[in-house]
Amino acid sequence: MRETSLCYIEHNGKVLLLHRNKKANDPNEGKWIGIGGKFEEGESPEECMKREVLEETGLTAGKYQYRGIVTFVSDIDGTEYMHLFTVQKFAGEVRECAEGELAWIDWSKFVELPQWEGDKIFISLIMKTCPFFSLKLVYSGDRLMSAVLDGRPVLVSDRLILRYWFTEDAEALYHYAGDPEVGSAAGWLVQKSVDESRDIIRSVLSEKETYAIVPKNTPDPVGMIGFSFESRRGLDLGSDGRSAELSYWLGRSFWGMGYTSEAAAVILHHGFCELDLNMIWCGYYEGNERSRRLQEKFGFRYNHTIKDMELPLLRETRTENFMYLTKEAYLQSIK
Repeated sequence: MRETSLCYIEHNGKVLLLHRNKKANDPNEGKWIGIGGKFEEGESPEECMKREVLEETGLTAGKYQYRGIVTFVSDIDGTEYMHLFTVQKFAGEVRECAEGELAWIDWSKFVELPQWEGDKIFISLIMKTCPFFSLKLVYSGDRLMSAVLDGRPVLVSDRLILRYWFTEDAEALYHYAGDPEVGSAAGWLVQKSVDESRDIIRSVLSEKETYAIVPKNTPDPVGMIGFSFESRRGLDLGSDGRSAELSYWLGRSFWGMGYTSEAAAVILHHGFCELDLNMIWCGYYEGNERSRRLQEKFGFRYNHTIKDMELPLLRETRTENFMYLTKEAYLQSIK
């Protein structure tokens, strides 16, 4: 087991990155990463970070934040504990580095550069103000096999990260969930303030298997997807814990980009293959053709309809159609 530090130095909306293209037999060859390296005997995480920054860049770290610990588990290199920092103030001038090319890169362009898949998860976290975190990344060779953030699973697709909600996401939640078009389609009241959104994160979105949909090129959620394991009218979820209801919504400015389909593909695999569910239910209100098409795309089949379903929060009734997908049908569809 080894311990390392990794630091991202920020300045005017850019971050200083090291393109590892000089060192022979470098396991990070070709990747763009932060500044860091192994602990020396007796060093604290902060001391290691400051020494590595000075040695690799010529800069002296000033104001900094200790952001989290990343546990890497590899079937090739064993286990590494990496202490993650960001630096907001520094002194000196950037000098040439023997291990690669140093360059200031816009945060928004970072995700387009070659990097480890797991790096994209913690990059998304340090791009925003979030609590100190513990992230575990398990690799088989170069392939990311699993990710766990503060003890809760993180799901990853080509463009998206699905993670649990932070209370610091309240502003982003209010921005999208405050849209009447989004709330009406989902069957809940429009959120009226950031404080109300924060309360909803604490009371509703904190439930297990409830995920924020976060594009890799931004730190903020743009929607929600998740499983509910509690029965409601029209759904007999059983008592064995092997069934769940899928729900989702997406900010209107991201409609038509395929994000919901991409998130659904990841969470369905998670539900059937990792949570070992036997059946997943899903519903859509009459007239919501976008949601109906999504469910049919993934093989959900019609089960039943309930007319005049009461929505107390909206003080109205609607017709809801219920669809279902079995594990057997899902596994057959992905062969």
